[in-house]
Amino acid sequence: MIKFKWFAILYSIIGKIFAFGFLFSYIYPIKTDNMKIKYLFLFIILFFSWNSLSASHLMGGEITARQLSGNDYEVTMIVYRDTLGIPMSLIGYFDLNDSSGTPIYSFSTPYSSVTSGILIPGYPYGVEMYVFIDTITLPGTGTFSVEYFDCCRNAAIMNMASPASESMILTTTVTNSVVSNSTPVFLSPPVFFVQVNTPWTYNPLPYDADGDSLSWNLTTPIGLSSIPVAGYFLPLADTIGPFLINAITGEISWTPNTLGNFSTSVLVEEYRNGIKIGEIRRDMQMIVVADTSQVAKITNFGSIPLNNLGVPFIPVQSNQPYSLTLFAYDPNPMETLRFEAYGEPFLFDQSAATFSLISKKNVENSKTGIFEWNPSSAMVRTNPYSVAFRVGDNYFTHDYTVFFQVSHPASISTTNYFSIGNIYPNPASSIIILPVSLEKETKIAIKILDLLGNEKMYIPGTYYGEGKHLISSTIYLQSGQYIVQILRNDVVYKTQKILVVK
Repeated sequence: MIKFKWFAILYSIIGKIFAFGFLFSYIYPIKTDNMKIKYLFLFIILFFSWNSLSASHLMGGEITARQLSGNDYEVTMIVYRDTLGIPMSLIGYFDLNDSSGTPIYSFSTPYSSVTSGILIPGYPYGVEMYVFIDTITLPGTGTFSVEYFDCCRNAAIMNMASPASESMILTTTVTNSVVSNSTPVFLSPPVFFVQVNTPWTYNPLPYDADGDSLSWNLTTPIGLSSIPVAGYFLPLADTIGPFLINAITGEISWTPNTLGNFSTSVLVEEYRNGIKIGEIRRDMQMIVVADTSQVAKITNFGSIPLNNLGVPFIPVQSNQPYSLTLFAYDPNPMETLRFEAYGEPFLFDQSAATFSLISKKNVENSKTGIFEWNPSSAMVRTNPYSVAFRVGDNYFTHDYTVFFQVSHPASISTTNYFSIGNIYPNPASSIIILPVSLEKETKIAIKILDLLGNEKMYIPGTYYGEGKHLISSTIYLQSGQYIVQILRNDVVYKTQKILVVK
């Protein structure tokens, strides 16, 4: 079977040949008295050379797969287009591959005329979103990947060796089994413009509706045959603000020090019972522009308390209304202030959180954002909920991430209350976090063993006071499975299993 992408490559090569022919015919005019033949030839050259420039419009995207029932899945792809480039292709071409990467079949679908071509507000020049949706039937149980191909990338990208010759590949992987499973998704949309020499944070908010464990990291964008693009390096940054992703919150931070175009990919891997069952990736192109604007910000964000990991952390009790008021301000009155919020608490059918805006009186270009949530008892869990509050102006945005911990109202006051949650992230790479709730001061230690019972790491006991804590530690372990013993006052209280992936 000839895959769609090989056809697209051949098509692109033909286009470049014709483009060269067009240049040649311009320098050395075609010698013929038959003008119709000459114009037809030039029309063909222009047609193919125009389409061979398809690199100039794609700015990234992602693919997700949602299980409808049995072997039937809804595949959704979102692609972002630079309106200074050529028009978006009407049809998206996809391959369905098995776990070894062997193609099973190819399919194509037009973009949605209802949700596509939407101009995203708040950027120096146009960025459009295009949505492709199709329903496919997997051939049975097992692991499969859906792959989209388009050639080629923007020649202006600075952190690739030869971006103009690199194709853009978007993929997602899903394991079809008797138990319901869909891929993770990103809850917040990407952003594209960043201001040089200005600290910037962005949270894609990876989320899995099935409750599977997620692990995320920055990775190299991929090209033809899913091979990492050549010569890739992380976007250029100030020494005190490197381009990195927080393994706890998922937040990306960066202080760029160079003007230009940079690309990256956010890879999110999905695990169930310690076994990887899927992944998604978001391909992003970010444009660093001159420092021309004072950045909008949340003025009272520093009043939110931090946990022991340095993350803004707010405890919330179930069945009791909670409200958080935040103030956003843009010092430039000529810009339009935008204030938004994203996160899992907004997704519930019942007892969902809300975020409303009102204009702040007597303060120009400011808004008050009110986050309200009355979580039910079913929303109590050991892992916190992440919410990203996004503030922006006509050009730039900034994300502020907050953890909300939901617990039962009487939990801390229960006599001799002591609770240990599940370690996360699991699988882990370099950091593990242990949620604990204490009624009184308690000594907590952690011992990590391999599967043969050999001690590989010991985290000495530390006394923690009454309340909720997120105990974190850096781990120096090779990839594999480990047994974690949690010691309460030097006695093993609980045992958990973790997977380490490097």
